[in-house]
Order: sequence, then structure tokens, then C-alpha cells
Amino acid sequence: MWNLLLLLAEDAPAEPAQGGNPFGPLLILLPIFVLFYLLMIRPVRKQEAQRKALLSSLEKDDKVLTNGGIIGWVVSVQDDEVTVRIADNVKVKMVKSGIAQNMTKLEALGASKQAETAVTTK
Repeated sequence: MWNLLLLLAEDAPAEPAQGGNPFGPLLILLPIFVLFYLLMIRPVRKQEAQRKALLSSLEKDDKVLTNGGIIGWVVSVQDDEVTVRIADNVKVKMVKSGIAQNMTKLEALGASKQAETAVTTK
């Protein structure tokens, strides 16, 4: 390994080439940054926007799934708190960020997509 590095170092010119492009390294790094943004940052921002929309659209009688895996129905919604009924006479007060999915909205979305595909296939 070291022998290969020494051979490469001996073959390298002692003085840097004159008249090279000063923006060369920047032209190499720019596509890497763009790719990083498209693959890493943009999807996370989109997911966060969807999460905020989910939490802001919570309404009374929505069927929800909590982060703990409990399915319940929203009884009331305050600023940052949600009261969820998980069984008869069992209500849990939790923060909005504890809600993983709004199953009522997902079921409605799934039903509308099924109706749409049924219409297009006929």
C-alpha cells in the first residue's frame, strides 16, 4: 500500500500546473450538495409538513392511533393537548405529538381512492 503511494507521489509534478480552473473543486462539490438536498433534506421537510397538517386537523370523534399503539377516539382538542377515549369510561389526556395517525382521515382517503379506481376501470 505504502509503495503505491510513494510511486504516485514520485509521479506527481513538483509544481502545480499553471492556469487551472479555480472553480474546479466547487464544480465537483455542487452536484454532491444538490444530491444530498434532494435525497436527505427535502423528504424530511415534506414529512414534517405532513405531520404538522395531521396534528392540526385533529377533530372530535376522529379515530386515532397513538405512538404507543393504542387506538382511540378523540374526545376533545386543546392547544397542545388531546383527550382520547380508549375504552368505555377510560380517557387519556396526551400531547398532540403522541398521535401517530389519524385513522379516520386515512380510511376516508382509502375509500375515495378505491372509488376512483373503480370508476376508471369501468
